[in-house]
Amino acid sequence: MVGGGAFDDVDMVSMIHMASDAPLKPMLGLMGVHAQRETLRDDDTIRIHPIITKGGDLVNIVPADVRLEAYVRGKRVEAIVDASKKVDRALKAGAIAVGAEVEITNLPGYLPKISDAAFDEAYYANCEWLVGVQSSGRQGHGTASNDIGDLSHLMPTSCALMGGVVGQGHSKHVRIVDPEIFYLASAKLHACTAIDLLWDQADLAAWEGLLKA
Repeated sequence: MVGGGAFDDVDMVSMIHMASDAPLKPMLGLMGVHAQRETLRDDDTIRIHPIITKGGDLVNIVPADVRLEAYVRGKRVEAIVDASKKVDRALKAGAIAVGAEVEITNLPGYLPKISDAAFDEAYYANCEWLVGVQSSGRQGHGTASNDIGDLSHLMPTSCALMGGVVGQGHSKHVRIVDPEIFYLASAKLHACTAIDLLWDQADLAAWEGLLKA
């Protein structure tokens, strides 16, 4: 959409993502990657998520073809690139150790989101007004990623998590239990924030530097 010009006349973007009330469960990593965790800075919030998509064809046989996919997420692009190189290095070392071969294909993922303090402040002020201070909270950098991170490198963006659901997100167990919060409050949040930013000749947006020159 960016390449097609869909955002050429857009000054800022906001989105809402479903919140999850289920605790996160730890994931087991490959031993080679795990051994390098001490080299990853806490402030970069690097997350590596591997899954084995093919582990062999027959039981009790050393598999001839094993396939793995992984995400590398982080707070900074440089840290993501560095961590990705470490993952590749660990996989190559594992292959050498057992006399196997490895083929690695790297694909670009989502860029880390750059927060805009002024936009966030306007956004979350409406969150507090809509659902109450007790049910609102300002979040720092999160380890989740999506395509609004790409847009945040081009223009101011803001993102909120909206409740009204139970169950682990991105699973078959998640379900909406409060449609008024999940649907209506989300729509009102966007609308109210747009009104605040564009009211009085977009004075607030212009003052905070959110509009293009």
